[in-house]
Amino acid sequence: MNPIAKTLDQHKQANRSIQATVGKMADIYRDARERLNAKLQKHVLSGRDPLEGKQLVKLIEDLSSAYGKLEEAFRKEFDRAIPYVAEGYYFDALKDLGKTILGKPDTAKIDLMKRDAFAHVAGMTQNMLKTDVAFIRQASAEVFRVASATGITREEATQALLAKILGRPEGFRFVDAGGRTWSNQAYCEMLSRTVLLNAGRQTYFDTCAENGEDVVRVTVSGNPCPACAVWENRLLSISGATKGLPTVEQATAAGLCHPNCTHSFVAVGEFARSEDFTEDGRPKTGVNSPGKEEKNDPEAWKKYRQGPAKPAPSAGKPAAKPAKPAKPAKPAAKPAPAAKPSKPPEPPPVEQPELPLELPEPSPAVRKETPEEHRARRQAQWEAAYDKRRDAWHQSIIEAGGSKEVAGELADAYTPEMAKLGKPPKIVFEQGGAFLRPKSGKMKSDEIHLDPDASSWDGHPLTARHEFGHWLDHHTRLRDQGRIDDFNAAAAADWKALKKKANGNLKIYKENLYVTPYDPPEGTYWQEASQTMFGKPMNQLNLAERKILRQHQDALGSITNGNYGGGHTKGYYKGDGKNNIEAFAQAYAAYCRNDEQFRLEFPNMTAYIENLMKGLEK
Repeated sequence: MNPIAKTLDQHKQANRSIQATVGKMADIYRDARERLNAKLQKHVLSGRDPLEGKQLVKLIEDLSSAYGKLEEAFRKEFDRAIPYVAEGYYFDALKDLGKTILGKPDTAKIDLMKRDAFAHVAGMTQNMLKTDVAFIRQASAEVFRVASATGITREEATQALLAKILGRPEGFRFVDAGGRTWSNQAYCEMLSRTVLLNAGRQTYFDTCAENGEDVVRVTVSGNPCPACAVWENRLLSISGATKGLPTVEQATAAGLCHPNCTHSFVAVGEFARSEDFTEDGRPKTGVNSPGKEEKNDPEAWKKYRQGPAKPAPSAGKPAAKPAKPAKPAKPAAKPAPAAKPSKPPEPPPVEQPELPLELPEPSPAVRKETPEEHRARRQAQWEAAYDKRRDAWHQSIIEAGGSKEVAGELADAYTPEMAKLGKPPKIVFEQGGAFLRPKSGKMKSDEIHLDPDASSWDGHPLTARHEFGHWLDHHTRLRDQGRIDDFNAAAAADWKALKKKANGNLKIYKENLYVTPYDPPEGTYWQEASQTMFGKPMNQLNLAERKILRQHQDALGSITNGNYGGGHTKGYYKGDGKNNIEAFAQAYAAYCRNDEQFRLEFPNMTAYIENLMKGLEK
């Protein structure tokens, strides 16, 4: 795969959330700025003496309260976004490591990330407040001196103060450790992006370490700054335990992962290291391979700030025809007015570099969008609308009585591809089973019914994912008889292969799921599956593991009309559950978990789901 394309695909879902959060933070700041200006205008035009000491004290108290609310809004957004991003990077790490997804990120570590973000937010808003207060004091003193010296009226002094306050610069200009200066809004956006990306990266590193993997590769971007370019495509050691490799800490100290940096990391196994990389972690081919090393020097920075070089004109292009000589002017005619100088041709748009270390000056030129830019802008608008819909759905699930685990599981399931199928289903929490109720009659939307207890069989996050699979089925396969026939053929092929594997002894697939204790005899298919998947007998499985094994049993029950496997009655499989709807939902849930055992036992149904998902991505 093209390394740049792979980079852009890395952490796609989490990074979309980061981009949306950065936009929300900017909106929060702009809205707060407008409210602050309204307070200031009200203060100056209140009819009281705006220069009087008590009025200024009251104004400063109001500003303190307003900045306190701004800090709280920032904290609330980080409190929502950090766990979501961390969870996304956690699952990405497990996927890269080829692990079956069962757990969740360490909540204690996520709390530490939150506290660090909250400290940054507090410092930012306090500095904004100090600067605004200092400016207002200075402006008031200046207007007071002018009023005393010139004898201007109170109305004139009021208007002068209002003009000064409303025309004030963007408050405090942050200067970071590297000497870079940021305006309030730019710093707010940079802080949001950097805090969330760091939370994702740290979660990825922790997950790799917990699974015994110490080596990661720095991803490749389209046009990185030189500080990052020297590290692209190289291997780093997370802990320093892998001899011969530079560490993540050393690379970071040298400039990688600077403010606004969008680079991420991919776990690399021992075989890939030995085949594709040198002992010191450099790639044998591609970026930063021998002879293709990037540099971090003044010349590299000069080229980076200039952008990619303009392409040379094509060879063999015919020269322009010489201009015809101008006709001599008639003696009696008035001299022609001087021609206006033509505007120089606008340069072609340069490739968008990595988010820069230094903020670029805005270009005064306005040019028409190219088709590519138009599509990119519309895509960004669509993604922002998607993020808003998904986040609102996530919040509605919690407000309806759902747990954060179930809300997170369903929000993850509602990908941009799913959003193209329609609005997400309404989630109803009640005791009495788990099921999908398709939209009909007066119902405004589809409904998924779950038990409110996330630790119960019918309220578990894996149950929620399975019921979402039924929603997907109703919006895709069940609307097309051809698709139904294709999946049924895949199910029949899988059952044929399983029968051949049983060598005539089909009893191994039988299972009475309502026996207590739930412990079939040794040597049956299900006991062997339990040992293979979890390394222990069925009577020792926890709830999540039993749910996963039930996916296999229910899929087999569905494709054999209840003669084997289990999960529902024969009447259900032949009636409401016809056309293998349970097999489809279980195959979808197994696909989401990257269940290799399900893929091994049901390869044709798995392939059908994979092709369906690829089709939705187009």
